[in-house]
Amino acid sequence: MNWERSVAYRYLRYLWTYRFTTGGKWVIAGLLSSAVLGSATVEIPVYQIFCALLVLLCADRITGFLLRPKLEVLGTFPTQAVAGQWVTGRYELVNRGKWPAFDLGLRFLRLPRSFDAVDQETTLGDLAPGERRTAMIRLCPHRRGLHTLPPPRAYSTFPFNLTRDGRSQAQPSSVLVLPHFHPLAGLDVPIGTRYQPGGIALTSNVGESPEYIGNREYVA
Repeated sequence: MNWERSVAYRYLRYLWTYRFTTGGKWVIAGLLSSAVLGSATVEIPVYQIFCALLVLLCADRITGFLLRPKLEVLGTFPTQAVAGQWVTGRYELVNRGKWPAFDLGLRFLRLPRSFDAVDQETTLGDLAPGERRTAMIRLCPHRRGLHTLPPPRAYSTFPFNLTRDGRSQAQPSSVLVLPHFHPLAGLDVPIGTRYQPGGIALTSNVGESPEYIGNREYVA
């Protein structure tokens, strides 16, 4: 059995990469450290730190779950990009809930490995019911081809910025990444004596056609 495909591994990865913020990860690290130290000796009251961190995390999870916002993400990413160049996606975040939404953010979860984000997440502040706000997400593709981007996720880190909660709706998008190139400002094609100053009207009488310049031998 491939452990990377197991439900437990995918759920733990989801918790670590999306659900917990940087502050939440430090709280989890403090919980584990205090639990290990507390189980090694009972002389040091480490359990007090463990209990305090546990209460803080539980309060954040319960409050965030009860007040999680209902959001809608409108817009899509550009359909074409160039490898090695930054491309910007424009999205609009709408609060569809009945209550204000606090400490909002927007980000992609599990981007393709060939994409880099200039910012891992975009902070948007607060939204009143029915209010809209525009957000920009910049990505840099490194490999050409047709790539499918996951739908961006909108969330709230209220109240203690430890976890992300939110109900959001968005559409996935496909991006065609073209090879890196330099556009030509102009192209000169030498045609020598086969050029007729009289233009198409004259060349049609003498048997010349510009479509065949450089394609076959000149016929007088």
